[in-house]
Amino acid sequence: MLLAGLLASGGGALAGCTGIITGGDDDGPPVITPGVPCDDERPVARQLRLLTRREYQNTVRDLLGVDVDAAPLPVEPRVLGFDNNAAAMVVTSRHMDAYIGLAEDAVERAVTTQRARILPCDPSAAGCARQFVEAIGLKVMRRPLTEDEIASYASAFDGQSFDDGMRIALGAMMISPSFLYRSEVGEQVGQVARLTPYEVASQLSYLFWGSMPDQALFDAARDDKLSTPEERMAQARRLLADPRARVQIAEFAGQWLRTDGLSGTKDAAIYPQFTDAIRTAMSEEERAFISHVIFDRNGTFKDLFTANYVMVNGPLADFYGVARPTAGDFTEVPVAADSGRATP
Repeated sequence: MLLAGLLASGGGALAGCTGIITGGDDDGPPVITPGVPCDDERPVARQLRLLTRREYQNTVRDLLGVDVDAAPLPVEPRVLGFDNNAAAMVVTSRHMDAYIGLAEDAVERAVTTQRARILPCDPSAAGCARQFVEAIGLKVMRRPLTEDEIASYASAFDGQSFDDGMRIALGAMMISPSFLYRSEVGEQVGQVARLTPYEVASQLSYLFWGSMPDQALFDAARDDKLSTPEERMAQARRLLADPRARVQIAEFAGQWLRTDGLSGTKDAAIYPQFTDAIRTAMSEEERAFISHVIFDRNGTFKDLFTANYVMVNGPLADFYGVARPTAGDFTEVPVAADSGRATP
């Protein structure tokens, strides 16, 4: 089952080999034929990974409760279809200009409209500045701050109004490498590196949500409840039950299949029916189909290629020449075996 595979990834059972997956359904469980023997695989050095534009938007939304448009950031280079290759993503002056502008805008809106969300204490109470720095810093950096970091960010409140201190401290955090990069490089344990609990939390959340950890993951990291496969599996199940997982998995599939965006052009004189609306509907169809197979049907890898149905809206059904859906847009519509669209 595809869902089981996703859970295995989150539980730490994902091997680094490549190969071919066959079987499933009536043929029995899927079989992996390695293209590179798993026993010959060796771990490579981990690298800091810059947040993608989509991860940046998601993270700011979940962190501050405000939406940002990451369009000012340069487009990520694609490597084998994917936009998150650590070696290919390099910060330029254009990145920094955009990061500063986006941070200023997000922080201003958060301080004025999301105060209760980001401020854990009464500003008039002694020590509130430090409490704010510690609490928001944990979420921004996705790890506890060091004492030096706390002192440095807390100094932003010196000689400032409390709100201005919040703006300065939070703005500085949001252009810090500790925010802009995902640090999942581990700590040296003997001859290997082992991820810290907070790095495990971050890896899980960005794998399944494309965003920062939530409070439950932060709590689990604090209490060292992410050290066993069973603990990680429980968190993976919880994350997959959230609607954000459907969006994330569909995004992965689009990059894996290199269909995200459907940017190819067609001559309107030759293909007058292939409109921008149809192009958009095709993208939505793929997301709906992937989500349906994995989450609603708990399907297999084989189902992605042999399903005898499509997920369409009315105009796309007309374009394909199949029946319109009766249960709402982008719901399951059977495809007849003799339609030329069904897969044997």
